[in-house]
Amino acid sequence: MTTAQAKSVCGLNATLIVLQWGFWLKLNFLVNFIKDDVYAQVLRVAARGSAIAFDM
Repeated sequence: MTTAQAKSVCGLNATLIVLQWGFWLKLNFLVNFIKDDVYAQVLRVAARGSAIAFDM
């Protein structure tokens, strides 16, 4: 393997790693975003529920 080939293989591996990282970060962000959204909705429902309980 020549040095040029070795460099291109290293570059390709680095690119793949970066792409994988980007994918995982996006996935993680999405999961957290969805979790936060669900959590916010649960809190909203709980707040509404306690408000109704207090009204009674």
